[in-house]
Amino acid sequence: MIDGRFFRRRRLAAAVAAMFCTLIVAVPRAKAEPLNRTEAVIDGPKESPYVGEMLLLRLRSFIGAPVAAHEIVQPDLINFDWQQFGRDSPVSTTINGVTVAGIERVIAIYPRRAGRLAIEPFTRKVELIAPDNSRTETAFTSGPVTLDVRAHDGLGKPGDWWLPAKSVTISDHWDPRPDRLGLNETSRRTVTIEALGLTADRLPPPPNMRAPGVIVFAAPAERATITTDAGPLARAVYRYDVRPISSDPAKMPAVHIPWFDVGERKMRDAAIPAQTVAFIDPTALTRAAAPEKGPMLSSWLFVAGAASFVWTAALAFFILTSASWRELLSQSFGPARKRLREMRRAARAGDFSAFRAASLALSRLDGARWRRAACEPAIARQIAAVDALLFGPEGGAGDAPNLPRLAREIGVRWRQAAIPPPRQNALAPLDG
Repeated sequence: MIDGRFFRRRRLAAAVAAMFCTLIVAVPRAKAEPLNRTEAVIDGPKESPYVGEMLLLRLRSFIGAPVAAHEIVQPDLINFDWQQFGRDSPVSTTINGVTVAGIERVIAIYPRRAGRLAIEPFTRKVELIAPDNSRTETAFTSGPVTLDVRAHDGLGKPGDWWLPAKSVTISDHWDPRPDRLGLNETSRRTVTIEALGLTADRLPPPPNMRAPGVIVFAAPAERATITTDAGPLARAVYRYDVRPISSDPAKMPAVHIPWFDVGERKMRDAAIPAQTVAFIDPTALTRAAAPEKGPMLSSWLFVAGAASFVWTAALAFFILTSASWRELLSQSFGPARKRLREMRRAARAGDFSAFRAASLALSRLDGARWRRAACEPAIARQIAAVDALLFGPEGGAGDAPNLPRLAREIGVRWRQAAIPPPRQNALAPLDG
């Protein structure tokens, strides 16, 4: 006899099996998620960026099918300066548990103005390969991107160059040492500025290297943008030829470049210290301006001394009572006469260095009189041409001035500058 419990177990098992089959029929098959994704995202600070600050715009596009050809249509970035950072690179991701290949494009963007700025969608046009080897053209579009940009007013001092970067370095190199220069020797100064996260066109202009007691000639600046794994690296190289024009040491001021640290979100300062420029022998310039002593100098001095004694004895009374005669004597036998004679001798020999040294010695005798003599535009231009020929870079000077004519013009103007202005008669208003 079969136990009744056996039939009850059989009926329970059949009921459970029927319920399971009903669930299988009733639940629809889940639709698979498409293995395609195209998006544009911005890598930037947590807070709103500033105008001119570099941001990285990343476009990523993943397609879960074989791609025969593709083209990316980029929108007009009208509110940004931009530069593509390298080439499109292959990437991969996981979508719905499936590894999908794609591409990534990185663009460095720099906001031009403050406010809410929008970036329109990117479109990737592709040609897909079907399982039957047929081709299908389609397009995938990213969503728009918006960001809020702040003005940098209030950061740094008014008028400072705005330089937002990840890091800024500045180096200073002199060749030879500027504080141990020989006579007629020039030191080449090279200042190099590097800023990470910027393009070269955003670096500041060349620093001002002018200082009293030196003459400076600036070479053309060299700028370059270098692509690195950390972003674009801007580099500028500024070169100067520096030469002292006085026996006293000169001081080149320190150079300061304020910049904004985009990582720490605060202002910083890159600087190079002040530098002394001087001759190794302070008396070299004075000795170079001194006249050369020839073998016949002693006899000529004797003859000149005897003639001077006779001439002085004859005109002593007039010299003591007449200012015009004292000026004539100064022009004939004073130190200014010697300097003018040295200029003419150097001009006839075509020695520009000796000519300039003699003119500097003449200017130190009477600075006000020299300024009145050298203020003539033609004379000032020719003296500047001599300086450019002596101190400028090789090949940088124009036509050489005519030294004999320049020496004559300086002599004429020097004598004219000594004539005092006419005195006004104090009784003229009373005389009517």
